Amino acid sequence: MASRLCHGQLWTVMVLVMQTDASFWDSLVFDGTDDVDVEAVTAAFGTVEVVARGRVAGAECPDCGRFSDRVHDRYQRRLKDLPLPEQGFVIRLAVRRFICGAADCPRRTFAEPFSRLTTPYARFTTRLNHALERVGLALAGRAGARLAAQLSFGAGRMTLLRRVMALPDPQFSTPRVLGVDDFAIRRGQTYSTVLTCVEPHRVVDVLPTREAEPLAAWLIRHPGVEIICRDRAGAYAEGARRGAPDALQVADRFHLWQGLGRAVETCIASHRDCLRSPPPSRTLPETTLPESSRPQDDCEPLGRRAERKKAAHALVHEMLAQGHSRRAIARHLGWGLNTVLRYANAARWQDTIRENRPRPSRLDPYKPYLERRFAAGCTSVTHLHRELLADNAPVTYQMVRAHIATLRRAPASAPPRPPTVRQVAGWLTRHPTALTAEDRAALKDVLARCPELDTAAGHVRDFGEILTGRLGATLPAWIDAVDASRATRPHQLRTPPAPGPRRRDSRAHPGLELRQHRGRREPHQEDQEAALRSSRIRTTPQNDPASVTLRDDSPRSVPEPPTRVHNQMGNRSGCPLAARCTARNPGAMKTEEMLADFRRDGFVVVPPMTPPEIWDALHRELPSVLAEDGPQRFFEDDGKTVRAVYGLHRKEGPWRELAQSSPLAGLARLLLGEEMYVYQWKINPKAARLGERWEWHRDFDFWQVADGMPKPAALTAAVFLDEITPENGPLRLIIGSHTLSAHHKPPAAQPETADGDWSWIVSTRLSHAIPEATAEEMARTHGVRHATGPAGTVVIFHSNLVHSSSPNRSPHTRTLGLITYNPTSNTPVAPTGPRPDFFVNHDPTPVPMASLTGLEEHR
Repeated sequence: MASRLCHGQLWTVMVLVMQTDASFWDSLVFDGTDDVDVEAVTAAFGTVEVVARGRVAGAECPDCGRFSDRVHDRYQRRLKDLPLPEQGFVIRLAVRRFICGAADCPRRTFAEPFSRLTTPYARFTTRLNHALERVGLALAGRAGARLAAQLSFGAGRMTLLRRVMALPDPQFSTPRVLGVDDFAIRRGQTYSTVLTCVEPHRVVDVLPTREAEPLAAWLIRHPGVEIICRDRAGAYAEGARRGAPDALQVADRFHLWQGLGRAVETCIASHRDCLRSPPPSRTLPETTLPESSRPQDDCEPLGRRAERKKAAHALVHEMLAQGHSRRAIARHLGWGLNTVLRYANAARWQDTIRENRPRPSRLDPYKPYLERRFAAGCTSVTHLHRELLADNAPVTYQMVRAHIATLRRAPASAPPRPPTVRQVAGWLTRHPTALTAEDRAALKDVLARCPELDTAAGHVRDFGEILTGRLGATLPAWIDAVDASRATRPHQLRTPPAPGPRRRDSRAHPGLELRQHRGRREPHQEDQEAALRSSRIRTTPQNDPASVTLRDDSPRSVPEPPTRVHNQMGNRSGCPLAARCTARNPGAMKTEEMLADFRRDGFVVVPPMTPPEIWDALHRELPSVLAEDGPQRFFEDDGKTVRAVYGLHRKEGPWRELAQSSPLAGLARLLLGEEMYVYQWKINPKAARLGERWEWHRDFDFWQVADGMPKPAALTAAVFLDEITPENGPLRLIIGSHTLSAHHKPPAAQPETADGDWSWIVSTRLSHAIPEATAEEMARTHGVRHATGPAGTVVIFHSNLVHSSSPNRSPHTRTLGLITYNPTSNTPVAPTGPRPDFFVNHDPTPVPMASLTGLEEHR
């Protein structure tokens, strides 16, 4: 019993002195610890304290190993241990410091060790540390802290994270079966690649991007992978072919089934009218509505929105019939390309109306119950809300009131709402045993009304048997059956080339026959990816001199439409160089894929391709070019730091060879598809910590006003003269922005000053810059990529692509060479006189075809 005076009041505290039998506490707390004696045990305020001391007479010096029993002093350590039921547990340990008597030992005193109980400087016992490590590994920070509080461990989130970070990295051997998949560190912004060992379901490594180069480099560094389980991404296929050409690539079953689900949803959407139940004849007498006043199609959408859709669909198809391309239609109407493609690909105007799905709510699982109770006569919101709360339903009073209000407004004889497309797709792709009785009845009703969907349901069931039974040999027969049903019914199940299993893919048979596949690992991988995201892991590019990386801050690129699309760059199929290179080495540089990427994204990235003799000569002459005085050189706002140097198209030597005789010129000719000339050749250096940004802009916006360029048919090749990292001012490219129409006021050409000062062209505040709000909206909608890579990397981008560059805040200077190629058919005609020759080349002499053979030699 103890008394304490606090704020004038006398508090009486009961301290319970507990049993101090040594054998009892040794068996309960210090089991396996022979060097501790218990002196006293007390319990107060929900905590049990054990006072203990060392049992041994002395200890060995950790440096020299000599035994010593001379005590220098004593101190006390407070150790938290695993809690007792509803009580914390603390050990107050008396520790002695011994004197080392060896004259040659550098250590004078050392503490008494308790190796089995705890570690030096720790405030937790070893067994409590192990428990915290397991909690941290399973749940990470905040979730682990909540569990630790329930277990009375008394550890916060940072304590758990420190325990996890202190653990050594697990060592792994090269897996025989490797799983490859992408995951979002920040959904819709930053994506990486996670590599897993499929057999033990364990993460092996994380790559910085989801491109082919990091995967190929990892496979080359870790030989021995026999089977690669991956999705249908082309980058992973290319990386696997480069890094492990002998490995068997397997299409994982999860994505095969996911692709089939998308095809099923498309098929159901084409039969949306069949989902609506026909109205019973007794609800509307024949005499109620005259025959002439009934609409021809009860399911046809009505209203102003339907009229606009119908008119837009007719207009697009009329212009297609006149021979206009889809991009030309988009430019003429001022619409987005995706909007035109949606109308062009729709056979009927009704197919362009998207179904408006209501947002999911926590009340959704309980709506059938509420509707049954409402139909039974229980209309009290308070009573219904109490019934749901009694069943632990996570709903609020306002949710129930809003839903009951909709039921009160609905007429008593209103038919039930038809199922949505996604609901029917879920019924078809889920296992029949997972469906409720109501779902099975609704599905049976839908299939009875639509023979085509009934046939599609049979195909889905057959593919499910192939998938679960690993009957890959029967896949060709299944595809033939689907094709046969489509021949008789045009709107039957259609499995597109991607991502459904439509093609006779060489990976589909192993994926449907072998035991190894990634489908089993998907749920476990989702937990691992969530842990990676919660830990804010940031991967870094591999230190590979040949690696070219794009920091992916965008969603996965939308695949190119199946129709053939032409734009301002002309028809590429007529390029003789492309045909000659493809015939010589069909798979060397994936010409068709490169052209498709350029048309879709507006840019393409290629690894270093400049010949060594040109590259060495460029770097020898670069300092003198930057130091040469003249009107072609422009400075930052400080008036001393070089910002840009123009007029390199007038120089001979390596500058002319790089622009006209190197493989780079051949690649530009391949992308343009017609004769071209060097329109502009400049250098943009960014000095360390001084190089400022370039605002968001389109090159064509200024060239059209200042030089009279007719159309955006030019392209620019950005050559990395130094390594470019995310910190030293990389190019920032808005994906696909070359197809967007301008939503800002066109720039006005500003005349040079009286003394011929053209510095306003390269100012940090460009006259032709796109407004920041407009650029941010484009970036949010389409995504931004930061181009980084080693010296020699080339980024070729469209003249209408929105781009910028960030300031250089690193301690290293970076230099970028920009060569613009323009078709000879697009030669500018300046409305107010040409700019000086050091800005642009006024001689449209085409680059000779003889000099373009360097691309074939490079291949």
